[in-house]
Amino acid sequence: MRAAIVSRVAQGAGVALAVVIVGPVGLILGYLGFYLVHGTANVAHYGLVHRHTTAAHRATMVSVNSLTSRIGGMAAAPALGALASGQGLVAGFAVSAVLLVLPAPLYLLARIPPGTRDDTATDGLPNASGGRTGEALRPVA
Repeated sequence: MRAAIVSRVAQGAGVALAVVIVGPVGLILGYLGFYLVHGTANVAHYGLVHRHTTAAHRATMVSVNSLTSRIGGMAAAPALGALASGQGLVAGFAVSAVLLVLPAPLYLLARIPPGTRDDTATDGLPNASGGRTGEALRPVA
């Protein structure tokens, strides 16, 4: 959970870097900073999605997550483009950075109270070791 919060804030910081360092250098550093952290942020995010969803509902939740993300992007892209056209790129990047950081505290809602998670339960799906999820990993002979 902390990794998800930190990585989302770092994503916003990557975009904010483009605001602070105006010009091509800022744009390149902001772009690289954003995408460097983007992969890490998604790993942490989807880890939380998988831990909080049963196997029977996991595909649906991942699809819903993707759908809401795309809808957010479809709404934000023209609005941020219009803002950048009217107020300048700095304003567009600044609002983008805020929009990336603003929802980070929502990950706190994903906390699992101690003692309520059954780590020994298996959902019966094969895992990378060839066994079933919930089973201990065995060395491959």
